[in-house]
Amino acid sequence: MENMLPPLEKQNKRPNSKTGDKVGDNVTQAINVNSSSYIITAGMFSLVVNILMLVSPLYMLQVYDRILTSGSIDTLILISLLAVFLLITYAIAEGARRRVMAMASSQFHRQFGRDIFKASLQSPRADHVLPKYLVDLSIVQAFVANGLLLPLFDLIFTPLFLIVMFLVHPIIGWIGVLGTTVMIVVGVTTELWTREPVKNALKSEQNAQTYADSLGCQQSAIVSLGMSKIAYKIWMDRKSEASALSQKGTSATGLFGSMTRGLRQILQIATLGAGAVLVLQHQSSPGAIVAGTILLGRALAPIDQIVGGWRQYIKVRGAWASLNSLRKFYSEDSDDYTKMPRPEARLGLENLGIGTPGAQNPLLPKFNLDLKGSSLTVVVGVSGCGKTSMLQTISGAWPAMVGKVMFGGRDLHRWDSTDRGQYIGYIPQNVELLTGSVAQNISRFTQVETDDVIAIAKKIGCHEIILGLSDGYDTIIGPGGVHLSAGQKQVIGIARAGFGNPVLMLLDEPTANLDHASVQALKTYLFTLKEQGIITVLATHDLRLTELADNVIMLSKNGIKMVDGYTYFTALNKAHPVATMLESKRHV
Repeated sequence: MENMLPPLEKQNKRPNSKTGDKVGDNVTQAINVNSSSYIITAGMFSLVVNILMLVSPLYMLQVYDRILTSGSIDTLILISLLAVFLLITYAIAEGARRRVMAMASSQFHRQFGRDIFKASLQSPRADHVLPKYLVDLSIVQAFVANGLLLPLFDLIFTPLFLIVMFLVHPIIGWIGVLGTTVMIVVGVTTELWTREPVKNALKSEQNAQTYADSLGCQQSAIVSLGMSKIAYKIWMDRKSEASALSQKGTSATGLFGSMTRGLRQILQIATLGAGAVLVLQHQSSPGAIVAGTILLGRALAPIDQIVGGWRQYIKVRGAWASLNSLRKFYSEDSDDYTKMPRPEARLGLENLGIGTPGAQNPLLPKFNLDLKGSSLTVVVGVSGCGKTSMLQTISGAWPAMVGKVMFGGRDLHRWDSTDRGQYIGYIPQNVELLTGSVAQNISRFTQVETDDVIAIAKKIGCHEIILGLSDGYDTIIGPGGVHLSAGQKQVIGIARAGFGNPVLMLLDEPTANLDHASVQALKTYLFTLKEQGIITVLATHDLRLTELADNVIMLSKNGIKMVDGYTYFTALNKAHPVATMLESKRHV
């Protein structure tokens, strides 16, 4: 074991930022490559759909200009059958491109849902942002699946309909150009006018929902302290603010949407009137009146749809930007990795600087440390000095700001977490269990023999506690399941950490909610870990555990110092005579 290095210069740059950017770029390229095939296919079907939209105006031209003048029933039947066939083809093409959008949405979720899920867990405050990012993913997926991209495809073909309108008559064509220009101006105005109000409304709605979610986690304190009315008032104020902003944004988008629909009707009337004048002046045929109106409606339809649904476009744009912000947290983990053998019981911290994800400055100066098997190291210090951050970094849950964590001779943060996790036992300060049975939680939701689960529960000393639950090891916990006390969660969490015979055990305040019997069982288990050659590092204020330490790491804002357990208790005994009793127990 090496001594601590003297404090080194602070370095704010995170070493994994380049890696995160590179992986993020690779993911973005993969999205572009995989989505291009769907875009091309949807574009081809859109070409067919928009060309076949010319069937109706052309049919009208033929009926009014040829059939009515010639009186040929046979010709009418022939062109009617042809028009019906083409419109059936149109319906098939329309259905096909919507199916392509649904397939693209499913493919997006299958391919990138995993990356977004894992990146969310790597981001700061994952407990709050993970649900948000998953909602953002659903928003993007629903946007694509519901075909809201299709008006953008149709907008590309607006010039085609304008050209055909010019072929009908130049005046009809210019009305179409004027109408399209006005509608585009309205669309741009909609974007400039509603972008910030809608974004603020969505953000306010999200804040109100986040606050409501937090109330459920604090139900006991809110009810017992008589804070229900205050909590309701705060939530109602936030909800009212969100509703006011939402109403403002909705009113603006509704206003511009109504304007586009009204303009569309006015322009169609103008086209009918202009066509009538041209017919009266013998410059056009009656069929041109109806055809021009249909063509104008089709040319303006995509713009009308886009402006009318602008709130959804702003919403999905914000969701996509939010997902894109996760790029720096993308990991290089993949399903295709080489499984590593069980590592040697050796932990090396090399020039390590730790801090919460997203922070600019490290909590502690850089330091070196070398731990080997059969050692129990206790981390002590005042609240907020960095004990939890240290364990979070060593476990791989948080990235190192600088330096490396070498586990069994390999960089822990560059080791695939699925493969690495089986060799690490970790219990966080606040134990949360996943929805499922007790046995599933202890086994980390892997397929194992029940005897293995029971064996680790007996080692921890929680076997009898679990048997006391309604269905024993099959008891369902989590939402809709049995409520567990903090102590029950704690011992099950410790059993989960110790499952699979890990090489490295990290425990953050493991006795915080335990009774005396459970603490004694835990102490016995810690002795067992030492006998098995396991590296154990725990952060605690509990002297009942500190007395077991081979070494003690003392953290403070001024730096880091490590001493052996005997030296620590000798100093502690001088400062606090109560430590004499604990010291005597330590040698029993």
